[in-house]
Amino acid sequence: MGIYFRQFLNNTLGCCSYLLASGATHEAAVIDPGHDTALYEQVLEERGLRLRYVIDTHIHADHVSGARRLAAAHGADLCLHEEAR
Repeated sequence: MGIYFRQFLNNTLGCCSYLLASGATHEAAVIDPGHDTALYEQVLEERGLRLRYVIDTHIHADHVSGARRLAAAHGADLCLHEEAR
């Protein structure tokens, strides 16, 4: 069971994003997703995970978020930093 954790590093921009999932419920969250959401889609499908939450913890000039698109595609709750609303 346990928790699944995966870090995604964008070497070009130096930005990280994360996927966390429960081994018991198979529910997942993506934190600070980058623009290329295919990376997360692939892991979700391969591991049979259901995306429940997409979280943007902060905004900055060199990060183009795919949070809104990813959340909409999965019907997931979108949690945004106050400045991104």
